[in-house]
Amino acid sequence: MRAKGDADMLSERDMTVMLSKTPSAPALMSTLESILDGPVFNYYHAGTIFNKLAKLQDSISERERHHAQLKALIKRVDRMLLVGGVNCRSTCNIFWSVAKLRSKLPEAQQLVPSLVEALKLHSALDFDSQGLANSLWSCATLRLPRNQTGELLPLLAEGVFMHMDAMKAQELANIFWATAVMKHDAPELLDLMPTLQEGLPCLHEKMNPQEVANVIWALGQTRLQVAVDFQSLKLLIASAAKFLDRFNGQELANLCWGLALCNFQDCDFMRKVASETARRSPSWSNKAAKLDLPQIACSFAKAKIHHPAMLVAIAKRILPNLKILTDWGLCAMLWSYDVLDTDGRFCDFRDQIHIEVSKRSLSASDVTSSQHGP
Repeated sequence: MRAKGDADMLSERDMTVMLSKTPSAPALMSTLESILDGPVFNYYHAGTIFNKLAKLQDSISERERHHAQLKALIKRVDRMLLVGGVNCRSTCNIFWSVAKLRSKLPEAQQLVPSLVEALKLHSALDFDSQGLANSLWSCATLRLPRNQTGELLPLLAEGVFMHMDAMKAQELANIFWATAVMKHDAPELLDLMPTLQEGLPCLHEKMNPQEVANVIWALGQTRLQVAVDFQSLKLLIASAAKFLDRFNGQELANLCWGLALCNFQDCDFMRKVASETARRSPSWSNKAAKLDLPQIACSFAKAKIHHPAMLVAIAKRILPNLKILTDWGLCAMLWSYDVLDTDGRFCDFRDQIHIEVSKRSLSASDVTSSQHGP
């Protein structure tokens, strides 16, 4: 740990470098003790600290959650935000970090009201594309109520229209996802969807599996409110086909669900997805199996695409773990196999699901309605 006097002699740049090189959350808390009240500490350092905490969250323990320096940091940053002492970019970065830390460091959410109010004071021109994407993603991730974000969301939407030409692939994907998540609380964001879809031809090849899956999921979630550009969807599918082996279970599930909701029929591509699911699902964790396999099966049932090898693999993976399925997952499995098991090959598997459904007092209506999603 540096002595307080040593910290006072650091330049702004030296302090930033020191913070960025801190290897763990406990080490960062020790560093804060010597710099937080120093004359050099500013909003840029605050943003660096929160960004670092978000990246080091695996090293956050209960001790860090209740550390006196964390409380002092939150108090100092809150005061800086209230007096307008944080620029737009740093405010966006802190907002993103707080959202990323929602599980490991929920105490940081004390800053959310001040962060939102600080962002409202800026004009759309003050934001860059990353700040817009991060802010929309944070609002959606934290599920902030409309009475808190009311004035901010139209401002962010205006900024998206202004900065579309500068959007990167990840930023575009995050805005798609946030718009779909907030479609009920902030329906005006749906006006972004046509413009967002226009950005896909230039950026789809730069998207990773999570980004492709999130965009397709978002298109499916908003298809009743906004027309889907199927040419753009085909481009996304072409990209996904090149690296399907890199999709994890959740990404495959979101991809399949979005396509099913869009009623997009590409049997060749779906057979590739099914083969990938059949090959990899035996090694998926129980968490992935209970959440992702019911959604994949339900997606294929909605599209009425039958793939025996995938059905066998899912049944084998799920049967020993029926008790860990959520109610929706259990109902979705039963509905899906009722639809896809056209020759009775899986009647024993379906009987076992029926038994578990009865134990939970789930109704035939629950089973039928599961096709509409969790």
